[in-house]
Amino acid sequence: PTLLDGAVDEILRWTSVAVVMARTAMKDTEIRGQKIRKGETVAMFFPAANRDPDTFPDPYRFDITRSPNRHIAFGGNGEHRCIGAALAKTELRAMFRALLPVLPALELHGDSKMLVLRLLISEFVQLPVRRKEGLA
Repeated sequence: PTLLDGAVDEILRWTSVAVVMARTAMKDTEIRGQKIRKGETVAMFFPAANRDPDTFPDPYRFDITRSPNRHIAFGGNGEHRCIGAALAKTELRAMFRALLPVLPALELHGDSKMLVLRLLISEFVQLPVRRKEGLA
């Protein structure tokens, strides 16, 4: 329970709800040596950004003690940050507080299904679990 806040942030980093955000360049520019011309479309893939080794040491390791954890699961900071980010994190903490007592007795059972809406949002629509055999 004491690791819950870190676990929520790491889950959000690992499983970004937002998939991609695209923008049109308003002027010629260059990012890390890559030239981008005015009018070209630039896409930022949240899952890739949340695995950026310049920001996250050992980015492919799931670590609920990761600190700082500057993930961009809700669109980063600024005007494009999800207005519901604080509520979503509160809901996740509440869900995991309720699940913690029974979580050790559960295991995945069957195939999960993920839905990706227009490359913008992804969500699990099916994640079957069952109580492990031999446990009451």
